[in-house]
Amino acid sequence: MLAAVVMVIGVSAGQPDADAPPKTTLLEPKSRLWQATLTPDGKAVVTVTGDERTLKIWDLATNKARTWDKGATDAGSVAFAPDGKSVLVGRRDGTVSRHDFATGKELARVKVGENGREGELFFPLAAGTYGKPRLDMSPDEKLIALDNPNEMTIPIIRWPEGEVMARLKNEPKNGEIYATHVRFGDGGKTLYCLCAGDARGFVAVWDVATGKLSRTLISRRIASHMTVSDDGRWIGVCGGFNRVVTAWDSKADFKQIELPIPAVNCWGIAFSRDGKQTASVSTYSMGRKGAMAVVWDLTTGRPTRTWAVSDDYWLGGIVFFSHDGQTLFTGGQSEGLLAWDLYAPKK
Repeated sequence: MLAAVVMVIGVSAGQPDADAPPKTTLLEPKSRLWQATLTPDGKAVVTVTGDERTLKIWDLATNKARTWDKGATDAGSVAFAPDGKSVLVGRRDGTVSRHDFATGKELARVKVGENGREGELFFPLAAGTYGKPRLDMSPDEKLIALDNPNEMTIPIIRWPEGEVMARLKNEPKNGEIYATHVRFGDGGKTLYCLCAGDARGFVAVWDVATGKLSRTLISRRIASHMTVSDDGRWIGVCGGFNRVVTAWDSKADFKQIELPIPAVNCWGIAFSRDGKQTASVSTYSMGRKGAMAVVWDLTTGRPTRTWAVSDDYWLGGIVFFSHDGQTLFTGGQSEGLLAWDLYAPKK
C-alpha cells in the first residue's frame, strides 16, 4: 500500500523506461480533437472533432471510424449513460440529448442551458472541452450534474423531466471563480466537483441526498484539472507549474498522496479501471517544447514508465487507459489521438 507520508521521490527514482512504447495513431494531428471517450465495453473510442463538433466512433480492432447518421454534430461534451447502451450529448444550443449508441437514434432531449452572469449559456456551450465530459449522470439515471464555467453553483437536473432539482453552491476559499469537472461517486451518493479559476482550487465533496457539503479536498499545489476513477475510489487533481499530481483515496478516509511529474504544466491525469495505475501528461514551460507521459504504480507510489508523447507545448488534456490497463491513450487538438501499448515486448 501507499505510504501515509507525502511522496517526494523524483521520476528518476523509480527508474522508469525512457523508451516510448509502440503507438497507433487513431486520429491524425491537426484534427481539432476536443474530446475522446472510451466506450463502456472498451472496444471503441468516441471522439468530438472539428468546428462542427462531429461525433465519430473508432473501432479499436480495425482503427477505423464511423459517423452517426443522426445527432452527430454540435456536440459540446459526451458522456455515457450508466446503462452502457446509450450516450449523453451536451450540445452548444443548451440541450442534452440521449442516443442509442449503436444506431445514433435520439431517445430524449432536455433543455438545461441557463444564462450566466455574462449572458451566455454556461452549459454546454463551453468551447474548450479539452478531454473531460462536462456532465455526469447518476447511476440510477435520475439525475444529471452539470459543469458551470461561469460561477460556483452546480445545477442538478432531474432526468428526463429537465427540472432543476438543486443548486449546489460552492463557496470560494482562495478566490476561485467557477466549478468544473463534476463526477458522481460512491454509487451516486457523492458528487465531486473541482472549483478553480485564478486561484489554488479545491475539490468539493457533496452529499447528494442532503445537498450538503461533506468534505473539502485541498491540495498544496494549484488544481485546474480533476479526474475520478471509474469506481469512485480515487480523486486526482493537477495544475499548471507545480510538477505534481495530487490524489486522494476515498476508501482510506481520503488519504492524500503526491506524485511528482517530469514537466511543469500538467494537462491531464487518468486512473486505470482496476485502480492500480495512474498516468499524467505534462508539458514544459514557455521556451521549451515537449510533453511527457508518466505511468505510476499506485500500490507502490513509484513510476513504471515515462516517455515523450509530443514535441508540442499545446498538447491538450486527453489521457485515459484501456479497460485492461495495457494501453494508454493521449491526445489533444494539435496531436490527434494516439494509443500507446504500455506492455508490448521490447525490441
